[in-house]
Amino acid sequence: MTSRQKIEPQSQSWILRHLGEEIAAQREAVGMTQEELGQYTICSRKTVSAYELGTLLPPKPFIERAEAAIRIPGTLMRLWRKLNDGPQLDWFARYLRMEAQAVEIRHFESHLIPGLLQTEAYARAVYEIGHAQPAKRIDEHVEARMARQKVLTRSDPPDVWFVLDEAMFRRWPKVHGLVQPQLEHVLNVSRLPNVRVQVTPFEDGQHVGMFGLMTLLSFTGGDDCVYEEPVGSGRILTDPTIVANVQRRYDLLRADALSRAKTEEFLTGILGKL
Repeated sequence: MTSRQKIEPQSQSWILRHLGEEIAAQREAVGMTQEELGQYTICSRKTVSAYELGTLLPPKPFIERAEAAIRIPGTLMRLWRKLNDGPQLDWFARYLRMEAQAVEIRHFESHLIPGLLQTEAYARAVYEIGHAQPAKRIDEHVEARMARQKVLTRSDPPDVWFVLDEAMFRRWPKVHGLVQPQLEHVLNVSRLPNVRVQVTPFEDGQHVGMFGLMTLLSFTGGDDCVYEEPVGSGRILTDPTIVANVQRRYDLLRADALSRAKTEEFLTGILGKL
């Protein structure tokens, strides 16, 4: 039995893959190459390929332009709406696939060290506090989180921005010996050429990130999406208006946060007081 047959017909993965197959089938039916469709839809051939493989959710403008180019309106948009209006049944697995393909990742977090910056001890503490799961399952989660961090140091890494609220550096899991290695790890990762870490200090008061975490992913061809994570769920948004609004909020956060040098000074100061 193939992996495709194992997917439930109404799952988000199935719909996303079906959407990709429809894009490819309709494109081929009119004798159009991926590169030609990319020209019509203002994106690269590589991005069109990702949409057709079902590894990346197309934004609404792509679907609209593709239908106009192929001249078969309705089918693609109906599938696209199912993905955006329905529940995200396998939301995090889908996010991880997209994160691995992004050329830029922008993340804001207010309470927890982001997964891409966590040490194994910190990740384990977070899972043990927030999840009533068997030890073996927690081990699997931690192992997966550590593997995910390889995106930062691979041969063609994305540019990654982290804007972090000071709160996460003042409230720690009660695990002996956890704090110093975690702070040192954040500092070490922040020195990578493709990574920027900035802190929003308490002294600046409230900011536009007070409403929760923000994650923006950018892809080859200029396509962006937003990932948001309500409690126990998550979803990926591609609506241009929503993406533009989150980008603006993120830019404001980044502009008001401490500079890279000041952030290193801030974190080093906390380390010195341990």
